[in-house]
Parts: sequence; C-alpha cells; structure tokens
Amino acid sequence: MGRALLLSFWANLLLAAGIAFFGPPVMAIHFGLDGTPDNWASKNTAALIWVAVTIALYAFFRFLPKLMEKIPGAFINLPNKDYWLSDEHRKQAECMLIEEMNRFGAATFALLFVVEFLALQANLTTPVRLRQAWVLLALGTYILFVGYWVYRFLNRFKLPPSESTKPR
Repeated sequence: MGRALLLSFWANLLLAAGIAFFGPPVMAIHFGLDGTPDNWASKNTAALIWVAVTIALYAFFRFLPKLMEKIPGAFINLPNKDYWLSDEHRKQAECMLIEEMNRFGAATFALLFVVEFLALQANLTTPVRLRQAWVLLALGTYILFVGYWVYRFLNRFKLPPSESTKPR
C-alpha cells in the first residue's frame, strides 16, 4: 500500500507543476462557500504553496509511523496497547500502523488532488468559480472513507480471540 501513497504524492506534485506551467498568471487560491474566489496569488506562488503542502503531508504520513520504533509506549495511543506494544507484538503493530497510515495518506492525497484539480479548472474559466457540488462530493466521499478507515483501524488493533478470552 506504500505504493499508493507514493503515486498519489507524485500525482499531486505533477498537478502543482501543471499549475506553474498552464495556470493563468494570477490564480484564485481560496474560495468562499458559494464558490467565488476571495484570495488570489501568482500561479508560481500557488504552485509553490501546493508543493510545500504536498511535501509536508507526505513526510507526515510516511515518517510519523516509523517514529513508533523510537517512541516509548507511554506516548503511543492504540487500542489494546498493552498487547500490541508488548515486545512480542510491537513489530507487527508497527507494520500495521504503517499500512494504515499509507492508506489514510493515499486517500488524503486523492482528496487534495481532486480539490487542486477543481481549483485549477475554476481558474481556467470566466468568471472564476469553483464547482461546489464536486467539492462536496469529494469531501463526502473522503468522510465516508475516514469512517471506514476508523472502523478498520479499530478492528485491526482489537485483541485476537485467543487473547480476549484469557482471564485478567
């Protein structure tokens, strides 16, 4: 699943390059609730902002889970953490956390790609106007994914049946 995170990262960087090359000289970089622009910047500034956000998010999703190896268990919050952070299960938990963060990161980048694409599309029309219905559809899809992801995350980190029936 790390491949999806990496591909979505590069897709966002390529779209930022597209903004730098194909965007109008001045671009709307923020839109009100009604889809009308309320903040503007040069296309190079818009592309630079997008690149910075993309790199920062990639670093967060890629490297934060790897810090788990170095962080004491007292500072990690996981369901059933006594089990998952024990010496015999910690490596498995680290691998599962990396997989889940890669999934969450890829979905977040997909949302950002759609929003960035819609913003670029809005800037190439006259008058400049963001299509709110598409933004809401993308956001709604992302929220559904987050709900599913939380459910999956909690299920992955529940105690195995053999452990949950042991007396405490």
